[in-house]
Amino acid sequence: MPKAKLTDAVIRRLKPPPEGQADWWDSYQPGFGIRLSHGGSQTWVIQTRVLREGKWSQTRVTLGRYPAMTLADAREKARAVAQQASAGRDPRHAAKLDRAAMEAASRETFKSVGEDFIRRWVQRKGRRPATKAAYRTALLGSSVEEWQNRPIASITRREIREKLEATVEQAPIKANRFLAHWSRFFGWCLEMDLIEIDPTAGITRPAPEKARDRFLSLEETRAVWAAMTKSESFMAPVFKLLLLTGQRRGEIAALRWSEVMDLEGGDPRLEFPGERTKNHRPHVVPLAAQAAEILREAAKHRIYGSDRRLSDFVFTTTGDNPFSGFTKAKADLDQAAEKILEASIPHWTIHDMRRTVATHMNGELGIEPHVVEAVLNHISGAAKAGVAGTYNKAAYLPQRRAALSAWANFIDTLADKESPAENALATRRHKGA
Repeated sequence: MPKAKLTDAVIRRLKPPPEGQADWWDSYQPGFGIRLSHGGSQTWVIQTRVLREGKWSQTRVTLGRYPAMTLADAREKARAVAQQASAGRDPRHAAKLDRAAMEAASRETFKSVGEDFIRRWVQRKGRRPATKAAYRTALLGSSVEEWQNRPIASITRREIREKLEATVEQAPIKANRFLAHWSRFFGWCLEMDLIEIDPTAGITRPAPEKARDRFLSLEETRAVWAAMTKSESFMAPVFKLLLLTGQRRGEIAALRWSEVMDLEGGDPRLEFPGERTKNHRPHVVPLAAQAAEILREAAKHRIYGSDRRLSDFVFTTTGDNPFSGFTKAKADLDQAAEKILEASIPHWTIHDMRRTVATHMNGELGIEPHVVEAVLNHISGAAKAGVAGTYNKAAYLPQRRAALSAWANFIDTLADKESPAENALATRRHKGA
């Protein structure tokens, strides 16, 4: 059993045996050596004591081939194997486990797990299209491109923080949404035993948020409505329906003809199925005469989709997808409204129209809060708590129809007036009527 202090120079001088195999042991590192075969191959090995079936026995473990595995790497691996063996672990079995773990990690990348999460959790939960899109952006978008091919378990808490800090500088609310979506994702990964630690645990929202309270004043409402009426934009009817009905942007923008009922009859209404509403509950929206007229006009301009059938989308330019160009349309609307008002309008969002409807229905028309919430399909307020929260989709339908008709007529009253004084007088008359 020859020994030598193994170096690259020594190994190069070693000659293969005429037949079989020969081992050369390192005089510097006990149990470490190299095996030479008569065919010329050279393999690193380590001889160590392994605990097996309650007994310690000598076992030879193959480490790798020379020169593919360098002498330095072989020495390091030999030390690791010896440590495993002394701790009672069979290094041969550990190597298999390590290999299996590496293979699993290569399959369980951030991208592959993210796609699995979207398919198995986001889509199966019946999330709204906007929510699904937000998860895809957070997990598969350009912001996390460098994570895509990395093992899911390798994403660290520090990296999460750094990504949030980079995002919050440009888009504070987006950073908050990223954290919310990543937290839900990594929580699911923890439940599925894909990770040992949730890297988002304990991380607080990077940007402060407060509940919005912006709504359009009566003068702003008048100017915005006038701008909608004068506009030739394809989006003008969408904006009008949003203000007339108080419904959410996605519900009106993606409105289907199959959701429009009795448009030519005495009970025109929208019927949204649960999968199209934020709270996943079916919702009926009675249509005032003004809203029904907008849809009757839209029905004259239906187009065909790529399947050569009439599109089911009410507002579409392709026939296959609903129109989604809100950014430019909203900017044009603001510019036109400010010209009519002859003053700048403080920043407001499309969602603020819901708050505008609720505020003026209650404040100017005296409509009771529980009816307003029923109109908006909003179930989180105190007015719908308890027993009222169990009402079905037809709850307060007559009151809702009366409320929406009164609101549409009120909008017409505002539009007929030109000055703030006249609007105030019209409001007082309307409330006293």
